[in-house]
Amino acid sequence: MSNLAFDLFTPDGIQAATALLANGDVIALPTDTVAGLVVAADIAGGAAKLSALKGSASTKAYSWHLGSLPMLQKLSPNLPAGIHPWLLEALQQQCTVLLPTSMLTISSTIDWPFQKVGLRWPQNIDFQNVAKEYEMPLLATSVNDSAQPPMAGEKLIEWLEQKKIPYAMQLLDSSLDSEASSVVDVFPTPNVLRGDPARSKDIGLSVLMLCTGNTCRSPLAAEILKAEIASSWKVSPEKLSDFGFVIESAGTFALEKQGISENSKRVGDEIGLDLSTHHTQSLETALDKPWDLILVMSASHLAALPLKSPAALFDLSGQDISDPMGGDIEQYRNTRQHLQEAAQLWVSELSSWPQH
Repeated sequence: MSNLAFDLFTPDGIQAATALLANGDVIALPTDTVAGLVVAADIAGGAAKLSALKGSASTKAYSWHLGSLPMLQKLSPNLPAGIHPWLLEALQQQCTVLLPTSMLTISSTIDWPFQKVGLRWPQNIDFQNVAKEYEMPLLATSVNDSAQPPMAGEKLIEWLEQKKIPYAMQLLDSSLDSEASSVVDVFPTPNVLRGDPARSKDIGLSVLMLCTGNTCRSPLAAEILKAEIASSWKVSPEKLSDFGFVIESAGTFALEKQGISENSKRVGDEIGLDLSTHHTQSLETALDKPWDLILVMSASHLAALPLKSPAALFDLSGQDISDPMGGDIEQYRNTRQHLQEAAQLWVSELSSWPQH
């Protein structure tokens, strides 16, 4: 075996790889797709080293490859509401996701002058073992000269040996059978740069707000939740649909296509929400669509839902939100205040990584 090769099937091999990374060396590792040239993100000039080996522009922003879910969570504790399920699924399915650098919590040891970061979470166990041991993101790119296709097999090993790049001996059996990863740029509007265009359509959540008549609480709750989620994404509520969000309302005893109650419209107007185009929807009609989350105004509404529905009380403290129907304008304002507080708590909940 070449003295440049290390065996990732052994603890000594993994430690050798991480020691090389800590020393600032470029190494070659298997990934989910092709062999990768890898350098630690916290090494000064690491990206320039990759570029020099490939003969490409030294200013290229290589994607960050992560080794574990805790590493991803540490890097991204303040993401906008509702992106987490999609992001986790995308990263586990060989997708590179581009996020604004400002959304991430980047270690002070990493010098990153770019406005975006491409995140990858390779599921290749050999790569993960090295990345977990090093405990920092790794910059990675395919093994090839600039503008040339990735290499595998004997040609790959010959190239690595010629350039004196340490490599995992698992690359001796590498091939080019895997499909290229997808690439999705999330902001300012989701855009699939490579792969299935449909991947950008389901970033956001589908949420149904449920009350009784769908004339007072749930339509107001839906608009309030839209506004709060939009604020976390730093976009207008109208732009949420670009990210795949669907937020609607329905009633357990609602008649179809009725208007909003006058007082609900009025208290919505007072905080800049336009409910004038609202038309009621029955629960039966709403359940013809799939929902990621159904938020109900009271415990009695939970009983109206099919078993195993993804439902919860809108008030996370467990309180019912009172129905202002028939009350004066102050009762509607009190209900609106309760809905705003509940929406803020839900946005906070949806902006955090789920606890496993």
